[in-house]
Amino acid sequence: MTSSIDANCSSLKNITANITCDNTLRVFVDGQQIGLESQGYGTVTKYVIPPNSNVIGLRCRIGATKNGGILGSFSNGLITNSSWRCSAVAEQGWNVAGFDDSSWDHATMHSINSHHNGSLSMPRGPVFDIADGAAWIWTANKSIDISTVYCRFQIRKPETPCKEGPNADLFRSEITYVDRSLKGSVLMTTKARSSIECALRCQRTSQCMSFNFEYGKEISPKICELNSGSAKMTPNAIVERKGFVYFDAIQ
Repeated sequence: MTSSIDANCSSLKNITANITCDNTLRVFVDGQQIGLESQGYGTVTKYVIPPNSNVIGLRCRIGATKNGGILGSFSNGLITNSSWRCSAVAEQGWNVAGFDDSSWDHATMHSINSHHNGSLSMPRGPVFDIADGAAWIWTANKSIDISTVYCRFQIRKPETPCKEGPNADLFRSEITYVDRSLKGSVLMTTKARSSIECALRCQRTSQCMSFNFEYGKEISPKICELNSGSAKMTPNAIVERKGFVYFDAIQ
């Protein structure tokens, strides 16, 4: 088995990604490096993932501090968290769709990126160009001799045909929707490993127009609330709710 979330046609569109690592980062899509190598966790680099992509691979090489970590968020709602798989060994084909990552451990989350409470993001502090709730991830292997870590996430199964359909909307959030949720419109309460998984459940649920997603806790899965309404329809229904973020459909 491989770790994957069927992107339900969202991978037919360009996906933008903001990613950093401590210390030197390379990003791969279906085995091919995209963009240039970036250096320093204070540098957040934007990448464009082409349509029809299947696998995202991240390679991070630590610096002199020996404190490695990868942090990222994507325009389709994907974030770095424990749903990624990471290894300290660069196996042949590790960054392509056909690779079997079932022997790889789920990523270990070291801290949660928080725009509101810097202590949650220690020791590096908040990274404002990356989504609130994304986690600094690393391999579960605690060997002090590790210098490079490889992480991967399968956004679409290559053998699964995908056709653009009426429910292929993407979802977005804004900084004003962090620690907010839509009140009085919950169709269903379920659990999801990430905001993209919550978005996919909304896409596949009749009458779902938006969702509230729990963030900031180092637990998985998290609460996913599917809404029959939206902030566009009832803006006064957006209320303060710590630990949740509201996502609206892009029309």
